[in-house]
Amino acid sequence: MSRAFDRVLKRCVASWNLLKYKAISARTSAHRVLRDWEDLVSEDELRSVEGSIEPYDFQKVLYGKLESLAGSGGLLVVEAPTASGKTEAVAAAFFSQLAEGDWWLAPRLMYTLPTRALTLTSYVRLCAYSKGVAGLLGLKPLPVSFEYGSTFTAKHYLYGAPVVASTLDAAAYGYVAQRVPGKLKNPRLSLPTALLATSLAVLDEVQLYQDEHYYSPAVIGMLLRPLVSAGAVVVIMSATLPSLLLEELVGSFEYERITSQGVKRGKVAVDIDFLRSGRELPDALDEREVLHSIREALSSGSVLIVSNTVKRAIECYGLLKKHFPGKVLLLHGKLTNSDRERREERLFGERLVVVSTQVVEAGFDFDANLMITELAPLDSLIQRAGRVARQAGASGKVLVFNVADPRPYASGLVRGTRALLLETNGKALEESLHSVEAAREHLDEVYIKPFVEQLKEAAAQLLLETEAYLRSLRLFSSPPEEDFKLREGFYVTVVVPEVYERLLQERTEASAKGEAVPQGTLDKLTTLLNYFKAPSTAREKRRISFTYEELGLLQQLLEKASLSLGFEEVRGPAEGSQPKSKRRVKKESKKKVKEGAEVEVTDILAARLSIEKKLEEKVYTVALYPFENEKKLLPFRTYVLKPGYYDAERGLAVRDSA
Repeated sequence: MSRAFDRVLKRCVASWNLLKYKAISARTSAHRVLRDWEDLVSEDELRSVEGSIEPYDFQKVLYGKLESLAGSGGLLVVEAPTASGKTEAVAAAFFSQLAEGDWWLAPRLMYTLPTRALTLTSYVRLCAYSKGVAGLLGLKPLPVSFEYGSTFTAKHYLYGAPVVASTLDAAAYGYVAQRVPGKLKNPRLSLPTALLATSLAVLDEVQLYQDEHYYSPAVIGMLLRPLVSAGAVVVIMSATLPSLLLEELVGSFEYERITSQGVKRGKVAVDIDFLRSGRELPDALDEREVLHSIREALSSGSVLIVSNTVKRAIECYGLLKKHFPGKVLLLHGKLTNSDRERREERLFGERLVVVSTQVVEAGFDFDANLMITELAPLDSLIQRAGRVARQAGASGKVLVFNVADPRPYASGLVRGTRALLLETNGKALEESLHSVEAAREHLDEVYIKPFVEQLKEAAAQLLLETEAYLRSLRLFSSPPEEDFKLREGFYVTVVVPEVYERLLQERTEASAKGEAVPQGTLDKLTTLLNYFKAPSTAREKRRISFTYEELGLLQQLLEKASLSLGFEEVRGPAEGSQPKSKRRVKKESKKKVKEGAEVEVTDILAARLSIEKKLEEKVYTVALYPFENEKKLLPFRTYVLKPGYYDAERGLAVRDSA
């Protein structure tokens, strides 16, 4: 291990730890501390923090492996428990090039993750590393950019900075010529293929790509192998990596592997008595024994409740807030970006009961001393339990409850996990938190080849189409006619009028206090709000134009007032599900969302929104197309929600979304 790597690694760890400490002390978000880094973080503080940091052995080995791969390229698989410092290690290897004065590894770092939320967290971490290392070396920070395929913000197409935090989707669609400057009018003149092939490409939290039919892992494998063959250095990282998942990702390709032998973290006890007795959420949260456990845990820390669905999370929240008024926080994937950011700011400064869904399974930097969770596949349980007792010397507890309906997970995976937990009295989960080898062994008992092969059959045709697309892909040519999908389904962006109105009001008030926004711009934004709120029966195609200077504020408001909804395209009828009568659907569609009641998303959309640019003019037109005229959702588009269906406290509950 080079001395430069040792210094930079300690500085990366210190930078992130100090950033979190500052956020906790100020009861604010890490994003805000990062914005005021120069005023809030000093070199003396960083030196003091890094003095007690000692690199783990696996981090040193990782640096050596990257050294050996740097010349010709290759694939490195890193398995290490949650909170073990995987991110710091690979980032420090990249940033150490600054200290060494030699870009021997790669001129760019492309750090990819499965979701926008995880990518945003990693973006903040990478920014902290960059600023901290710059202070250490007396240099300017390396720029860091954030890419996730937003329909609103400016698109950099992976060229925004030498360090890029990106969703894998944004990177992959650039690689396959679906997301490039110029689109079809001027395609592929700046194709990111060479950029990716010359970057240090990191795929973190790869376990989250395991979908219902193992489709995405197979596609990712198709993308990775040509990149590695072209000389790219690719790093795959996870704390929960079943052998079959790794096989899908790498195929017969040769790879290097690092397995951490364990890291310093607290002791976690797993209690499966509630699982054994068949008790379920949310009803069990009203039991005296469970409430006592929550109160006891709250006296010294925070509590995390994890449900498999948004609907049940909302139900758990409604029940618990009666017992713990002002102390319960609801987080899930169907909150607008603005509402979620505001809630996450409370995480660091208070002892809370946080009720959430799968969004906490990775990249959620939160430490609880009690977690209550529904039964889920073992890899999900390992990730959830990884939020408990994260610091050395701490102790915590995990209570696992039964679940009647396995959805959104495959029922075989849930049954296999239940059998394993009962057979080992919860020890399989406890062991997996401290040893990735134990985790892999237990995961391989759940993810057995015949079952996974059965799952893959439903996506066989889609895989053939994707493979045909990739085989037809050529440099300096238009994209193939075949279809390409990184995932089985698709997502859409939904703008919530009530949240847009609140944000616009806040911006108007700030303008009156000195942060001036031209009145003409505010008038246009208000006109757009009125269009959003107009009854669908009176809506016609409407347009409103914004100048280039006005575009930034418009994009900011739309971004913060929106949320993403995902939909499966391959999935067949779920086990035990019954077809719903048209009469019942029609009746439900007239209801507003109350206490977590679910509705069909196609019943509550008012319009499709598009931002169109006039060629050779710096004029951008927002166009609204009535949804009732379109009749179906178009993938990766933006829509406007009908007023009244988003609850400021609970968010949006819709059926059949991911």
